[in-house]
Amino acid sequence: MTHAMSLFLTAASLVVAPVAYGWVATHAPTARHPSVRWLTRGRPTTRRVVTCGASITHGRMSHDWVADLEARLGHEWAFLNTGRNARRASDVRRWTSVAALWRPDVAIVMVGVNDALARSSVDRYRAELRRIVAQLQPARVALMTLTVLGDDPDGEPLRTQAPYNDAIREVAAETGSRLLDIAQAQVAWLRANPRAHGRSLREYPSLAASSIAQRYVLRRTWDRITHAHGLALTTDLVHQNRVGGAIIADHVERFLRELDATEPKDTIA
Repeated sequence: MTHAMSLFLTAASLVVAPVAYGWVATHAPTARHPSVRWLTRGRPTTRRVVTCGASITHGRMSHDWVADLEARLGHEWAFLNTGRNARRASDVRRWTSVAALWRPDVAIVMVGVNDALARSSVDRYRAELRRIVAQLQPARVALMTLTVLGDDPDGEPLRTQAPYNDAIREVAAETGSRLLDIAQAQVAWLRANPRAHGRSLREYPSLAASSIAQRYVLRRTWDRITHAHGLALTTDLVHQNRVGGAIIADHVERFLRELDATEPKDTIA
């Protein structure tokens, strides 16, 4: 990236990002079904899955892995994405009782990146996860460990995340929820695809603003933004590109296909 282009993106970010963030959070177009159509779309045999989380699930500041799943499995499963930007576990918990009203067969939960960034109490986070699972039952619940912060498998951001991932694993075991270990898979990917590291998590706000400007003003792909920022799995040290999103989608798809293979539809929920 040239120096002139870098200056342009920085200036555009300062002007556009505050307004763009609010628009992206609520209005940016996605490929998934509008929730109003979710109740009526599909055959009577279609199973329902609700996804709960923050921006990485929402898919408007990050690669939309829920839309990927819908493209792969939309004739078998109806998807409702309740992810919204900036949510922590306590925010997701406030909305899970509403999501449960849709009577999903399966609930996929990934929340905690914002808790880790804010260094929220791990004990409080663990308690919120337990409440989330309880409110979503009797749906089959799958808890995902967190996507990587940064692109260094040995970096401080991942050590910061570790207690939250441990809490997820504990709650999954306690509640009989399925554990989808995204953290382990993404760390393994980073070790198998080594690269020079050097971006500090302190750069995240400016990188996120640049990502929004490049995506919604310059219409660049998430992967191109990743390349411009010199990263691997993320666009801005937090949000996922196509490769990071595919790791999530692959884990969820395997889980759903396993349910199809082992449990008749009317026994899931």
